[in-house]
Amino acid sequence: MLCRLEFVVLVVLLTISIVSGQGDICNPNPCLNNGRCIALNGNIDFYCVCPTDIPVGGKRCDQLLLETTTTYRPTTLVTPSPCASYPCLNNGVCTVSQFGNTYTCTCGAYFYGVRCEHQNRCSYQPELCQNGATCVPGIDGAYSCRCTSSYSGANCQQFNPPTGICSSMPCKNGATCVALNNNANYHCTCPAAYTGSTCSNPKTTCPEDYCTNNGQCTFDYTLNRLRCACPGTFSGQFCEIPIGQSNACSSFPCFNNGSCTPAGGSFLCTCKGTYLGNQCQFRYDTKPCSSSPCKNGGICTNVGSGYQCQCSPGFQGTTCEVNTNVGNCNYTPCMNGGTCIASGNTFVCACPFGYSGGRCEEQTLTPNRICDRNPTLCKQGGTCISNSTHFQCVCRPGTEGEYCEKNTTISCYPTNPCFNGGT
Repeated sequence: MLCRLEFVVLVVLLTISIVSGQGDICNPNPCLNNGRCIALNGNIDFYCVCPTDIPVGGKRCDQLLLETTTTYRPTTLVTPSPCASYPCLNNGVCTVSQFGNTYTCTCGAYFYGVRCEHQNRCSYQPELCQNGATCVPGIDGAYSCRCTSSYSGANCQQFNPPTGICSSMPCKNGATCVALNNNANYHCTCPAAYTGSTCSNPKTTCPEDYCTNNGQCTFDYTLNRLRCACPGTFSGQFCEIPIGQSNACSSFPCFNNGSCTPAGGSFLCTCKGTYLGNQCQFRYDTKPCSSSPCKNGGICTNVGSGYQCQCSPGFQGTTCEVNTNVGNCNYTPCMNGGTCIASGNTFVCACPFGYSGGRCEEQTLTPNRICDRNPTLCKQGGTCISNSTHFQCVCRPGTEGEYCEKNTTISCYPTNPCFNGGT
């Protein structure tokens, strides 16, 4: 008996449209290792036709196929993702490059380096570098400070007073002093809110963009300076601090070891020593005349945190540095009996005993100390008596004069003044 077997073959036709780089699904080509991309179902999906000369397969021709009977030595293999080995340290985020063969690490705030391997102390310890210095991170947590011109030291903690003509700090309100003509003169570069030869005059007109974040600039005649009226979301001298900041002191805004106190969304700096300013950024000298800034016999007077020079005739300028006349002794510049000696375009005062200074204006020996320092001032046994205004020599009989330097004879009175047989 013959049995007839019938096979029913169900053929499912799948419509395949080959797109040669024209469909978006295949451009760019998602198939690796030179695989050919075929778009499916109206460009919704794709299929990769893998090359036959290397043992690769998978949806994107990205899987290596190993045969048990044949050994292949492929010329090109799929490279694993460079991020697969987690190369980024300290929670850095790894991102594969555009071409898939390299990576980039995005480091957290406190680390840096190709693999985020270096600790950045400058980010979480901004107080390391002081007085406006720039912190430069180094390897393995090291750092260095790039100091401003007025400070030095490992952390820029040491103040370096300027030398030369700028040593007296003639420029006020945080201005920068620039020496000119080999320290013969200087120029003050003023901050935005001040003007004048020494930047001591506050501006009453607001500079452009003085206040940030739409703050309104006005001149406060009570404080004698510019001030900013800030909108409700900002505070600070220039409206630079957002209100609601978790802790305005976290950025260490107070310079020169000033103490910071949070005040709402802003901060308040308590300055130490001779520093002042809303961030303790300015330094003042309590006795600016101690450096003798007035030249050519000018008399220096301390005025607040600054000074003022009273110039000798023939001189002018902030420090009496400008000579306007020749032959200055014609103006009798020396005081208290000093002798003027002309020297080129200037002069020198030869001061008498008890006086000093460029114009002999300083009394170095006051009357109430003359007797103490000059016990032989009164001659021939005279007694020196002094008070706060003058001194006097009480002379012995037979002497007279301001210093008892003259001899006299005593005439006897009609009635003999001598007792007990005295002659």
